[in-house]
Amino acid sequence: VIHNPHDSLSLLRIINVPRRAIGRKTLVKLLGWAEESGVPIYAALNKVEEGPFDSRSRNVLLWFAQLLGELISAKENSDLLELFDLTLERTKYASHIRDGTDQGEERWNNVMELRTVAKEYEGLPPEVGLTTLLEEVALVSDVDNLDERVEAPTLLTLHMAKGLEFPVVFIVGLEVGLFRRRRSFEDKEAMEEE
Repeated sequence: VIHNPHDSLSLLRIINVPRRAIGRKTLVKLLGWAEESGVPIYAALNKVEEGPFDSRSRNVLLWFAQLLGELISAKENSDLLELFDLTLERTKYASHIRDGTDQGEERWNNVMELRTVAKEYEGLPPEVGLTTLLEEVALVSDVDNLDERVEAPTLLTLHMAKGLEFPVVFIVGLEVGLFRRRRSFEDKEAMEEE
């Protein structure tokens, strides 16, 4: 949602996780009002003061809109790790996940593993880091869910194909300057890697 606030499906998944007192009635009203207004949910959130909400609902929706706004703004000037940590802190996600059970600790360990992956992109410009991480995470989760019994091609990046033990790999669009980046021509070690 920080990457693409107009992704309504993702926004609906997080709007009340952790719980933010945005109940079903408020959510239904928000969805109906957004549809009536012909705008995405995020746009409706940013105009919630004009909507048909009682003061309690208006306040929690405004708070959520401000939280999203803060994190979206932070995306522009923060490196990926700073954004990751800020998101965990501002959403209080740790206390939501870590509920004192073994499952809670396992979920928290998964979040920390994602943070470790995010650390790999620490040096990238802010506008590139989040996009790159999301692309990799999407590809990894897609590969993890493959049903190896189905005989069908799998579309993935060259980076993802390395080490996955596919019996056959087709590389499409192999073009000098795209596949072998121009920068690697000037550096012997980079050329070797390419």
